[in-house]
Amino acid sequence: MRMKWYKIKIFFIFFLLFIGFVALEIKLYFIQYLHYDALSEESKDQSITNYKIKPKRGNIFDCNGRDLAISVDVNSIYATPSKIKNKRIIANKLSIAIDKNRNLIDKIINKETKGEVPVARQINDDVTRKVEGLIEGGVKGDLIEKDAIRFVKESKRYYPKDGLAAHIIGYTIDDENGDNIGAGGIEYCCDKYLRGSLTSIEVKVDGKHNRIYPIFEEELKKSCGNDVYLTIDETVQDIAERELGKCIEEYQAKSGTIIVMNCRTGEVLAIANYPSFNANRSSTPLENRRIRALTDTYEPGSTMKVLTVALVLEKGLVQPDELFDGENGAVNFRIGKYKYRRVVDDHPVGVVEFAEAVAVSSNIISIKAASRMTPEAFYTGLKNFGVGEVSSIDLPGETKGSLAPWTSWQGDSMLSIPIGHEVSFNAIQICSIISGLVNDGVLMQPHIIRKICDVDGKIIKEFQPVEKTRLINKLTSRILRRLLEGVVEFGTGVKAKVDGYRVGGKTGTAEKWDAEIGNYSKTKYLSSFIGFAPVDDPIVTILVWIDEPQGSKYGGTIAAPVFSKVCKDTLVYLGMSPTMDLREKDVEVLAYNSPRFKSGVTEAHSEENTINKTQNKGVDSSPLHTTTNVAIQDNTQASANEEENLMPSFIGLTMKEANGKLIELGMDYDFKGNGYVVSQEPAPNSLIKENQKCFLVFSSQ
Repeated sequence: MRMKWYKIKIFFIFFLLFIGFVALEIKLYFIQYLHYDALSEESKDQSITNYKIKPKRGNIFDCNGRDLAISVDVNSIYATPSKIKNKRIIANKLSIAIDKNRNLIDKIINKETKGEVPVARQINDDVTRKVEGLIEGGVKGDLIEKDAIRFVKESKRYYPKDGLAAHIIGYTIDDENGDNIGAGGIEYCCDKYLRGSLTSIEVKVDGKHNRIYPIFEEELKKSCGNDVYLTIDETVQDIAERELGKCIEEYQAKSGTIIVMNCRTGEVLAIANYPSFNANRSSTPLENRRIRALTDTYEPGSTMKVLTVALVLEKGLVQPDELFDGENGAVNFRIGKYKYRRVVDDHPVGVVEFAEAVAVSSNIISIKAASRMTPEAFYTGLKNFGVGEVSSIDLPGETKGSLAPWTSWQGDSMLSIPIGHEVSFNAIQICSIISGLVNDGVLMQPHIIRKICDVDGKIIKEFQPVEKTRLINKLTSRILRRLLEGVVEFGTGVKAKVDGYRVGGKTGTAEKWDAEIGNYSKTKYLSSFIGFAPVDDPIVTILVWIDEPQGSKYGGTIAAPVFSKVCKDTLVYLGMSPTMDLREKDVEVLAYNSPRFKSGVTEAHSEENTINKTQNKGVDSSPLHTTTNVAIQDNTQASANEEENLMPSFIGLTMKEANGKLIELGMDYDFKGNGYVVSQEPAPNSLIKENQKCFLVFSSQ
């Protein structure tokens, strides 16, 4: 009997196991076949989630790949309100830790949401440590659940060089999502390239919604912004800012600007503005953040004479050796039937050659030269130079200069505009135009962006030098450069000299218009200097503007020394070898009547066979070019016979031109190379010996 019940129990157990197995099979059948799709989708929803990758802003580099603006990872605090058990205590502790208003924290952590909400973004290390302690204590004290408050890595804009090139780089602000958006400079105008995009990817998570696998690098790259490479050179920028700061401090000036431009390519190597700012600090006034080199326009004063001289030379209306009467520094010009306007010069001269008038910045002679053009022709010439237009540089906020139509000019406008009044420029405009005038007459499009690359370094967009237009012909440009060299060597710009290098330029001292008195101020000035180097083949153009200096007003005193220092340091940094023998320069200080200056102007002018010449007006003078003597009459004590035996300069001449000149001299010669003369033996202005042979070396470079 006992055995019988034992068998029944065993049977019953096996029966239950069988029924269970059948039920399990049926269940598996439903799961695997009938409800597979629905259950798979439900499982996927629980184990896979869309993870949003916030964009990381691209970097900004100088022309050599040095960091100017980067994005760094910093902590932001996020909270899940539903996981905070004691909201009152946590709100109080959080407000103290992050130094934020208690009521604002209350509103954040009391939001009715199951998701996370941002509490504080881009916090520093000190705040991070405080909040870490709060989280640890909150969990232990059962005030919050484990993941109620956590740190999330977010991108923050950082400028490694602090205020260096701040106006060019610009700055960012946070949008409503806490992402960086450009608000000035390159950050603003290249925002669509730098910003990146919000990327969403599917990631596998565990039961607590934590990622099981890390996000791979290729996935992160999809959200990264592009990198922008500028033409700015960090070293040149530092040189410009350093010297501008010294000048501003010395003369207690209101503001100032220095621009360094490659006149051959239009690339801007530096733009220094004062006052400046540090984009790492948010407390800087907006007034200090504007790019004054683009937004502020001024009447330039005597630097405008560079354009005036270029126009009259290009039209053949004036010759460098032509005599003009400077009226001993004061004259009344007729501007109406019974009206006169008195014009005075700070550097009075009598009857002098035009080259000397340029050197000493004579207002009177500049006006007389410009008067050989009609107002319409003068206006048209300036408009062809781009006066009154924007430079179209790739930076935001450029203000257009001004030049009124000639039909609206007043009776004395032709006394004002040629010397830099009733016309205005921003700094980049006048720097660009004068760069074009000395760059063999070719105006290049100024630009500050070199290329844009993706995160892997692949070039997305590249900006090549663009020839904008021809302003004057090559020969006129050569003459202009020689005349402007005279400004530095013996004129108003002697403090702009750079040891070892031949430089040219023009000083400017402009009275500022005072709207309160409706006239030009006698106490507020714009002191300026614009120069270039080297004279024979310019590479850089440098503009120095100092606004409202105290204690002095002259550009030759204030701005010229700044140019000298910036130019010297820049040329040395760029690896430019000195173009002058310092010992030779010590022996012969170049003056207006020195043979080297005379021969330099003669050399340039002797080739001016493509310029339409008109008969000289005013005081007569002898023709500029002769075959055996220095073209501009030498006022040294050398006798005429000695002067006839001086070796002329062949530098810059073509082989045909040099050959013709040597035939006229009756000299035997030997040529080497092709192109233009780059060196000669005997040296210019040395005595020609009997039966002496001339050796000329040519180069196309």
